[in-house]
Amino acid sequence: MFELQHSFYGRENPALTDQLLGEAPAIFNWALTGLDRLNQRGYFKAPKSEQDAVRQLEDLSSPIGAFVRDRCAVRADASIKTEDAWTLWKSWCTDENRAPGTKAVFGRDLKAAFPQVDRQRPRHGDDREYVYQGLGRREHYIAEDLEPLGPDGPSDPSGPSGPSDSAMYPPHSRPSR
Repeated sequence: MFELQHSFYGRENPALTDQLLGEAPAIFNWALTGLDRLNQRGYFKAPKSEQDAVRQLEDLSSPIGAFVRDRCAVRADASIKTEDAWTLWKSWCTDENRAPGTKAVFGRDLKAAFPQVDRQRPRHGDDREYVYQGLGRREHYIAEDLEPLGPDGPSDPSGPSGPSDSAMYPPHSRPSR
């Protein structure tokens, strides 16, 4: 994939128009091939540099996603005590030089970023502690068991460039495929 990484400032080609006109049929065929790929895929595939920039913006606007990616596993069979998740969050915030905020804001932001994670209070004999069902410590799972995370869990099989693995596309607003 072509990415603009070089500037031609000061190295402009005054004969470029004539050169491009001579290549017009090949450029047209190249554009049609790209259009066929776009129609087949159904969406634009962003270059890696854009994916990285979008990820950085998402992390700045909602650091909870970066925290979950770094320290947690989002899996239906996982659970973590809410106190342990809060401690893990505070530790991550210290490492990232961020203010952790309050426990309530942490819980709200976690639910907003990962709606499949549910706060529950299961009964274990006479004991009942709050847990986040669907979230666990990353180190409790081997790397092969962990799938890349999108805001709704494992990434869409269409690949990392599909619209499904960005918090910018909530499930109800994603283009249908």
